[in-house]
Amino acid sequence: MAQFSTRCQYCFGEMQVERMRCSTCGVAVEGKFEMSPLSRLSKEQQELVLDFLKLSGNLKSLAADRDISYPTLRLRLDKVIEIISSPIPQEVRRQKNVLDALEDGGISAAQAEEILKNKENSEGNKPA
Repeated sequence: MAQFSTRCQYCFGEMQVERMRCSTCGVAVEGKFEMSPLSRLSKEQQELVLDFLKLSGNLKSLAADRDISYPTLRLRLDKVIEIISSPIPQEVRRQKNVLDALEDGGISAAQAEEILKNKENSEGNKPA
């Protein structure tokens, strides 16, 4: 099964779940469903949270398991806490997603500029 992403691969805006289906009987429900704050985390951050829980919150064990220093682990967990604790306006989150994709090498600088520029142009054309 494909990994679910909360961001659009085209414009990096926030995706919204509108349909759910039971894998046993096939019954489907449509509507607008609220996403968990954990869905805002990257795949790597979600794996970090799962490992943290599996190790009963023991940071020393988690740092050793991941072969990283305690301060590095603490920084990563602080970032996770920041993401799930603060509501971020959708456009700010979209811009951050574009910059994250650029930093991760998922898109080029030219693509990032085009994505951000297209959003600005479409907002400028909206009636007042």
